[in-house]
Amino acid sequence: MSQNQYQFVEFLVFGQPFTGKTSLLKSAIGEKFKENYQSNIGIEQIVKQIKIGDEILKLRLWEFPGFQNFKQIARMYYKRTQGLILLYDITDHESFDNLENHLEEALQHHDSLLSIILIGNKVDLDSKRQVSIEEAEDFASKKGFPFFEISVKTNHNFDLVLEYCLRDVLEKAKIKGIELKKTHPNNQESESQTSNSVSLNQQKENWFKCY
Repeated sequence: MSQNQYQFVEFLVFGQPFTGKTSLLKSAIGEKFKENYQSNIGIEQIVKQIKIGDEILKLRLWEFPGFQNFKQIARMYYKRTQGLILLYDITDHESFDNLENHLEEALQHHDSLLSIILIGNKVDLDSKRQVSIEEAEDFASKKGFPFFEISVKTNHNFDLVLEYCLRDVLEKAKIKGIELKKTHPNNQESESQTSNSVSLNQQKENWFKCY
């Protein structure tokens, strides 16, 4: 790949309202966490540069409102993405229960996703937990997904998860011989902030139990 091009990976972020989707996107580009984000009523996207070793890659995250009338619009974006983040709130069991519907919807229209990741948000509110680690682990294990618990508010596991999203797609694309989209650094649609590289060597054995 030319040094003047970056590999480009795109993920859809699915989840019920108030699970932290908007906060996740805002925090990914360095915005300070806010307690009073309103539930998004439109389509949001961010692009973030992440350095892995000596290579800089670009990660685009798409957020869609968890409302029925946005399903048709979301379907237009499935084919352009390589990954899916299933986000739930550990203090709201209903948000976890609805993940199966989001997953079924995505797979119905995009059966070639390279990466699907289960993420429980708001571990900073562990005293209000309604979804146990064991229950989420069991769901992820049965589906064959990696599972993480994070806190967008405190940044717990947050940067690690973003880098994992990229690595997972890159590894699976290489195995399957799939060429990812490339973009030039001066492409206006790719303006973003660059994160610090996170070492994954010590975390590799914990991908399915990272909380």
